[in-house]
Amino acid sequence: VYLSFTHYDLLSSPRWIGTANYRYLFHDDPQVWTAVKNTLWYIAVAVPLQVLFAFGIALMLARARRGVGIFRTIFYLPALTPPVAATLGFVYILNPATGPVNVLLGHLGIQGPLWFHDPHWSKPALVGLTIWGVGNTMVIFLAAVLDVPRHLYESAELDGAGVFSRLRWVTLPSISPVILFAVVFNVIQGLQYFTPAYVAAGVAAGQASQAADVTAVNLGYPQDSTLFYPVLLYQHGFTDFQMGYASAMSVLLLVVSFAITLVIVLNSRRWVYQAAPPFIFILLTSLMTNNQALSTSLWPHPIRWSNFYDVFTKAPFWRWALNTLQYSVLATIGLVLSSVPVAYALARLRWRGRQVSFLIVLIALMLPPQVTVVPLYVMWAKLHLVGTLWPVILPNWFGDAFSIFLLRQFFLTIPEEYLDAARVDGCGELRIVATVVTRLAKPAIAAVALFSFLYTFNDFFLPLLYTGENPHHWVLSLGLSEFRSLHQVQWNLTMAATLLVMAPVIVLFFLAQRAFVEGVTLTGVKG
Repeated sequence: VYLSFTHYDLLSSPRWIGTANYRYLFHDDPQVWTAVKNTLWYIAVAVPLQVLFAFGIALMLARARRGVGIFRTIFYLPALTPPVAATLGFVYILNPATGPVNVLLGHLGIQGPLWFHDPHWSKPALVGLTIWGVGNTMVIFLAAVLDVPRHLYESAELDGAGVFSRLRWVTLPSISPVILFAVVFNVIQGLQYFTPAYVAAGVAAGQASQAADVTAVNLGYPQDSTLFYPVLLYQHGFTDFQMGYASAMSVLLLVVSFAITLVIVLNSRRWVYQAAPPFIFILLTSLMTNNQALSTSLWPHPIRWSNFYDVFTKAPFWRWALNTLQYSVLATIGLVLSSVPVAYALARLRWRGRQVSFLIVLIALMLPPQVTVVPLYVMWAKLHLVGTLWPVILPNWFGDAFSIFLLRQFFLTIPEEYLDAARVDGCGELRIVATVVTRLAKPAIAAVALFSFLYTFNDFFLPLLYTGENPHHWVLSLGLSEFRSLHQVQWNLTMAATLLVMAPVIVLFFLAQRAFVEGVTLTGVKG
């Protein structure tokens, strides 16, 4: 907040200028209201569609009798895809001249739109990308639907209720808190929408420079149609180094996020009762020659498996992978070790200020990262850690609001008798956490760890912010964005690199999906 009342460029000390930043923000900035309109448009269109699609898929999976694990993995695959990889894939698939979508539309006699090159179609294209990746919301809905008591459906059937009546009077009221959670979560995600818009604008504009050097001209391409509020904040703060003005934008984002969330929660009392085709095109393109990838051909001939080998010879892919593992593993370990004790204290210990502390956790849960990014960047810069991975690793060792919330919900379901028995045996609270709680909470801890690993593995914004100028510390998502520019639109190699980046998280989820869904179910989001 203090920085928002100053002129600060990182090179000189902050200079107090009063409310000048806010006056410029509300009256003089020619781009800010365009960014606000784009962001609100995206939230109004994408959030309802996300909830509807995720709920529909969850209902289908809940009714499936065979192959549930395979179908669950298929529908969750898009959510596992790094945002950079997914965006690159969609930009290629929606290429106006040679993209598979327009090629198929042409065969049907339909003139395909320009997609990311047309200001009227760029945002709908991003919404399509968002809907394709509804896996996180879907798995939460699936856990909630599976948790609806069976006897409620049986009672409704005895009363003659049909499928739609059971959906209206049993399923929806039972999972209405989860619907609220999904709406709030996706609205917050919409307010901090950055990576797909940033990458799509740079790629569609034909940018062939380093990922950290995307110019302000390309941000928002075409014609500012993809200029969302967080993208504009990034431009002012970390391209133009107007840290004071960026701080004012962050404060406004915080106020708007809190106000929108509060409106949704207060009005919820009225209704709360206490993706395969893109993968196919990416795979086919990864097996083509460069000339085939730039043509309208949809099938590789000959099949070029050497593309995957070429990826490792043309870029420091192993270095990016090791950096990613360092970030994901260390961050996940720190997050679990720090979040479990805090969640236990909020759930099971009686102490003054517990409710206030839990309220702070809830506020932090609603806080977009762009709100705190400027003061944190200033702090890490003064510690001379910018350019390394430590600014993205160390904060996880101080807990995470989302993880603390989920773990607290599970800890509340542990019978108090188990804890009392341990106390009678002379165990202190730390020993109870280590020997009793962690054993009973294995599914919940596994779910939190998997959430953390997937998020950090796919993270683009924070590594871009702190390591964008130091290629030695790039992670896979940042390297993938750079890979395309290094090889001048060699889409076959770009898609091969995209598949290699996606593979580890897909395998991880396939092996751990049962524990993941069980953990989400048992964390009691409904509470």
